[in-house]
Amino acid sequence: MSRIAVIDDRGRVWGANTVAQHHGLASGETPKQLVGHLVAHLGYAQLDFRGDTCRLRFAPSVASRVALTKAITEVEKYRCSRIVISIFNQDWTDQIFGSLQAAVLFIYTALEAQDNARAGQFRRHMLSIDDIARNHVLREVVGLWKRHGPHLKVDALRPLMEAHLQGRFLILDVRAERDNLIFSSFGHGYETFDARWGDVARGLRFEDQPDIRYARFAAIGYREALSSGQPLFDHLDVVVSRPQLGKFPSRYARLILPLNGKGGRQLLSASTTNLPSAIDRKAFGKLGQI
Repeated sequence: MSRIAVIDDRGRVWGANTVAQHHGLASGETPKQLVGHLVAHLGYAQLDFRGDTCRLRFAPSVASRVALTKAITEVEKYRCSRIVISIFNQDWTDQIFGSLQAAVLFIYTALEAQDNARAGQFRRHMLSIDDIARNHVLREVVGLWKRHGPHLKVDALRPLMEAHLQGRFLILDVRAERDNLIFSSFGHGYETFDARWGDVARGLRFEDQPDIRYARFAAIGYREALSSGQPLFDHLDVVVSRPQLGKFPSRYARLILPLNGKGGRQLLSASTTNLPSAIDRKAFGKLGQI
């Protein structure tokens, strides 16, 4: 007799029937069909334990690293003598392994290949704070930082960013161990993924976002600002994969400020998608075709 477990993009483990109740079935849809959809298109992982065999199903193009890490942990606990890895890329293909180590290597090789395939979906153009348009609110924010330095209080900036940037900002705490970037708070307009993401993200690492490839790319600028201790202004042209909503292109200019908060170091990011108003016309040549 088999046992099926479905792991979502937050690492929660569901049974096939309970995940169907949680998401709701479309007319005529079976729990098995729903699970197939969640795995192939929304980043979930599925485990099927039958005797001494474990089958792990996932789609490298959308798979959540959180879901896969949890799945590997579950397989390790089960102590299977045979592991079947089924990956979806327009169709399902299977590989059989006699050890967890070999199976994990295959999983990460598949993910690395997908990373390479998505390399063209992440572009970044470095700008100078002098490239911020003179009348834009980001220049005012930089002016406040120059006046107060890293001791500038976040609370002094919130009204400005809520009113003039439609709440598109986030604050990251910097943890001493390995300089981990931890989500602290968001403006109401920070909606890279969906409404529920803001509810669960606080306390998570920046790289633990649903699209880990985007997160790793976006984190580069934060670590550069952290290392230099100076404001950073850049332009990102990316395609973000949202487990529940599909992929969408995003182009935005981003200002990152290093700050000293009450609990230690922080990074504030304020961004805008209205590029013509935020970037000085003379700087547009640095962006190429936008």
